[in-house]
Amino acid sequence: MLMKKTLLILFVIMVITQIVSGQTLSPKVIATGGGYFTGGNNSLSWTMGETFTQTLTAQSNMLSHGFQQPEMDILTNAISGSPLCTGATVNVSFTATGYYSAGNVFTAQLSNASGSFANAVNIGSLSGTIPGTINATIPINSPAGSGYRIRVVSNLSVYTGKDNGTDLIINIPSVYYADVDGDGYGNANATTQACGTLTGYVSDSADCNDGNASIHPGANDVCNSIDDNCDGIVDENAITATVTPAGNYSYCMGTTVILTANSGSGLIYQWIKSSKNISGTTNITYSTNKAGSYKVKETNSFGCSSTSAVTTLTQVSKPAATITALGNLNICTTNSVVLQANSGTGFTYQWLKNAVAISGATNQTYTATAKGTYKCIVTNSSGCSSTSNVLKVTKSCKEDWVEDQATASFNVYPNPSDGNFMVTADWNTNLNSEATVILYNALGQIVYSHKTEVTDGKLSLEIKSEASRVPGIYILKVIAGGEQFTSRVVIQ
Repeated sequence: MLMKKTLLILFVIMVITQIVSGQTLSPKVIATGGGYFTGGNNSLSWTMGETFTQTLTAQSNMLSHGFQQPEMDILTNAISGSPLCTGATVNVSFTATGYYSAGNVFTAQLSNASGSFANAVNIGSLSGTIPGTINATIPINSPAGSGYRIRVVSNLSVYTGKDNGTDLIINIPSVYYADVDGDGYGNANATTQACGTLTGYVSDSADCNDGNASIHPGANDVCNSIDDNCDGIVDENAITATVTPAGNYSYCMGTTVILTANSGSGLIYQWIKSSKNISGTTNITYSTNKAGSYKVKETNSFGCSSTSAVTTLTQVSKPAATITALGNLNICTTNSVVLQANSGTGFTYQWLKNAVAISGATNQTYTATAKGTYKCIVTNSSGCSSTSNVLKVTKSCKEDWVEDQATASFNVYPNPSDGNFMVTADWNTNLNSEATVILYNALGQIVYSHKTEVTDGKLSLEIKSEASRVPGIYILKVIAGGEQFTSRVVIQ
């Protein structure tokens, strides 16, 4: 107490007398214990006490303004790496001043997305009494936001430091896939997580071959036994070439065969005969009249190609075709002539009159009963046909009656018949004369002849069937009074 009064008086005196010699803030120690020790060439001195700061001295007197505790502060440095990912590691460096006791722990804390530390989350710690860097981890459940802050606090002494000073962005990471070949599509089995673009990684995991940049979804699938576009189908643009007609095909000599390939978008064709390309044959069809082995090679815009099976063309000879007349081609007397075509195994026939097919005339022979030009188409079992020579049937005599004309003047009934039929005629005059009735077969031979009377211009005669009369077409003539009637008669 005496010392404090003495110092106060001394201070007042120094101020009044202006004998102040100076001021220093060097810390001093008020000793409470100490000692000194020597040994050999060594010496040790030590002092125990509390530090204080002297302010004024005068000769042997000193004025102190009390004991001084060191200044305490914790400053969080700038945080790099924003935007940060949840679950990511972040280095929190800080400076610290002041006194921290042994056992002190510096803890990094994360605010909420608005920068509030009301419910701060501890994200890492560092034990010690000196500043450093805390390896912190952003909590995996942190919501995405752009207003986060980080600060550091201590527990011995208890102190809350200043935050990093700028807002931090925290994002929730997305899965990215390694894109080794750089085609924009990643490997689903090589993943990482990031909160933004990442060199060498992409968000699309659909690549089925990350070692080949030409293989990825959307690529053209060429024919190379590889799934180029990753759709699970290998060579989906492959084609199959076909030719119609296929297999072994016979055609008639003198005719042309048209070979037709299958159609398709963008197909290019090359026709081949006996394993050699036929020059200039690049259309979908190829026409030939030569026997041989043919096929087609097709190529599309995807590099796919296919060669068809072989079509073998075999040439078949046409049959001979000739017709002859079995009688006089002038049917004035006979009213008909039998025409006959050549025979052959498996032959079929079609007769023509004046170049028009005669309905139902498909036998080897044909009985012509009218003037005209006749020929026959002969077809063999291979379907090859030839047309015969032409025979001209004439009728030089004048006809007074038109064949098959039904009038009141001449009538044959029933017709067709079984061989028994009636013949009636009326000359519409008072003619009384002898009439000759003649029946010819298809060969022009007379098979019936009878004379009868015409009375008052009328004739009525019944003709009965005979054993020699076979079914067929017959010609009936009635001649009387210088006129004649003719009719075709059918016996069944």
